[in-house]
Amino acid sequence: MKSILVLALYFLTFFSWAQKHDYVWVYGHGKSENPFVRLGVIDFATGAPVFSHTEWEGAFVRFTCSMSDSAGRLVFYTNGCHVYDASGKIMRNGDTLNSPPTYYWQSVCSNPIVSSFLYNHGAFALPRPGSGTLYDLFHINSGMPPVEPPSIISFLHTVIDMNTPDGLGEVREKDVPLLKGGYYEPAAAVRHGNGRDWWIVIPTAKTSTPVLYRFLLTPAGVSGPWAQENAFELVDSLFYGGAQILIFTPDGSKMIHYHYYYGFIVYDFDRCTGLISNPRKVLPPFRYQYWQGPDVEVSSNSRYLYVILEDLRKIVQYDLLASDISSSADTVAVWDGFLNQGTPVVFVSMERGPDNKIYVCCNTSCIHVIERPDEKGVACNVRQRAIYPPPPTWLITSIPYFPNYRLYDLPNSPCDTLGIDTPVSVQSEPRERSEVLRVWPNPVGETFHVGWAVPAPAGARIVVCDALGRVALMQAVSEGAVETSVSTVGLPLGLYTLRVESASALIGVGRVSVAR
Repeated sequence: MKSILVLALYFLTFFSWAQKHDYVWVYGHGKSENPFVRLGVIDFATGAPVFSHTEWEGAFVRFTCSMSDSAGRLVFYTNGCHVYDASGKIMRNGDTLNSPPTYYWQSVCSNPIVSSFLYNHGAFALPRPGSGTLYDLFHINSGMPPVEPPSIISFLHTVIDMNTPDGLGEVREKDVPLLKGGYYEPAAAVRHGNGRDWWIVIPTAKTSTPVLYRFLLTPAGVSGPWAQENAFELVDSLFYGGAQILIFTPDGSKMIHYHYYYGFIVYDFDRCTGLISNPRKVLPPFRYQYWQGPDVEVSSNSRYLYVILEDLRKIVQYDLLASDISSSADTVAVWDGFLNQGTPVVFVSMERGPDNKIYVCCNTSCIHVIERPDEKGVACNVRQRAIYPPPPTWLITSIPYFPNYRLYDLPNSPCDTLGIDTPVSVQSEPRERSEVLRVWPNPVGETFHVGWAVPAPAGARIVVCDALGRVALMQAVSEGAVETSVSTVGLPLGLYTLRVESASALIGVGRVSVAR
């Protein structure tokens, strides 16, 4: 009975997620001596973005990360120097993120003018699958060389637990190295094809051997790394420090690697294995200038890529479904020459909002908006300076990066093993499509039992999959049976998912921990 209750609570937690983790954006610069610069908050709780200012602590210059809970309420934010809670104070044990404080850390975090890491897409957070209170923060601890030698540069993992008496959370594990001793570009994340777990991928930089590392976040934590060599093509081996951007299309089918000077490469991405293939290189149409723009974004229908080019003065749309992506380039916006206190109000950083519009930071006090990104050409409707947040504010090129939290399973794929249904729209919630299996004992030694409510039809079987969605064992189930026994002999220790299925129906899903 206890195992049934545990599994029921697990699936109840999982399927009740509202996945509004990108609803609150924190940006700008707090506690500044400049009266026109304040920390700002963008909240999508009502659908349209609502802007406000706050006296919270912290400042953001490119390195921007904020995280909301499943209902869209802010739980923490970070600028690379510290982790701040929802009250705007440094979270318990959240001081000195990316420690120990290196020369670079001291030069930016102790600088009252900067007070932030300068690394674009330098961090992002994911809800721990199946938890409800744990969040996993992934971040890089350094800036551009030669500020830091590669021996101390790391890709790090921090765990934040919101289950505290005051509800403000605390950092439980901080700065755990996932990769160490090399140059790493910004990482990105995409949902595994099973609809629950997450792939985290990160490229090497400034190296002769192109390597794309991948990790997997499951209810048990982070596993990996696994390295894919040679399939990944370096855009440039000489530059480093946030000049590159890595993102996924919202449907997770493509990975895009962008460099501000050398263009971008589009790869096919396998959400079951985490592997990339079929690279298509696209050179920017404006190559006479060294500086182009620092960011790219993709429309919610995963078709159109938007790239900032020509010294931040143009937004160009590419059709990712075109047979020749390069030839599909279409300029959809040109800076109109507007200045704010002498500063050009150009195009800087982009992020797709929960409303599927694309918001473009303009590096002063306003935001451009691509109103209909799913439309081809100028029909996408780029509105320059569409939003002026209430003064005082100054964006300082900061806008957060969010993975697509509303992407779920990959139907009919080998790794679609957990009984999660992809909704018609990725903006909807997943649906449970089968009962939760009874599993006992759990954790298990050499044998466990599985039970379900409906008598099994002819040809039914039980399928056991590992954390990567790979089939670990398969066993026939007798016709009419409502339970069966499974031997774990030969299975490595770890967490496994189960499904009982027939040729025409999925009877039940569950999980088991092999501990022996």
